[in-house]
Amino acid sequence: MYATALHVYELYDNALANAKGRYIEDEIYQVDKSAANEFDKRFPPKEIIVGTPSQKRFDQIVVMRRKAI
Repeated sequence: MYATALHVYELYDNALANAKGRYIEDEIYQVDKSAANEFDKRFPPKEIIVGTPSQKRFDQIVVMRRKAI
């Protein structure tokens, strides 16, 4: 899988004209939610905030992920 957010941005025109390659997301990033929740229980409780602008943007980016060729 790859996501738009992991792509690069040119700092000047044609900076990446000769760049080649691809990004493939490793399975290590496929987090087990139940294991993560158990891990989080080891820390003091915190207020969970949802719906922030950055979270909404992240949600938009996540659905753009697609399989690597």
